[in-house]
Amino acid sequence: MNLTTKYTESEYVKIRCACVSLLTRNGYKIRAQRIWDNAMSYISQQNSNVTDVVLNAMEMCTPVVEYRRVRVAGTVVQVPKLMTPKQAQSRGMRWLIEGARRRDNRIYAHALAQEFLDAARGAGWATSQRDEMHRIAEANRAYVRYQWWK
Repeated sequence: MNLTTKYTESEYVKIRCACVSLLTRNGYKIRAQRIWDNAMSYISQQNSNVTDVVLNAMEMCTPVVEYRRVRVAGTVVQVPKLMTPKQAQSRGMRWLIEGARRRDNRIYAHALAQEFLDAARGAGWATSQRDEMHRIAEANRAYVRYQWWK
């Protein structure tokens, strides 16, 4: 897998910190770090470079557009809107973690690693969420003129 141009090596550290913060439940940050480290060691067993897998997974899961529901003339329409890079990256991370939670795997670190591996290949729940969001935004592109409407 190639290192993408969208993210650099220092971005991996930022992604790691953000994902650990999202994995933290009830203040147990050490437990979240252990889950992350176990997931990355599982990825390193499956693949040679963990950084490439994580960065490719983030790129494959990061949406470009979102849609907002706006009420116009008595009907509710879904208006597509461009996302800022920070919003898009956080949404992609949340989808990756949610995809790992939805898996039927007893070991959460393995589920997280499998979701990252699937996302890097272009499969998995997080990637399907991104594709669905882009499909809905594409279908409703005629309503872009209501972006200012709120």
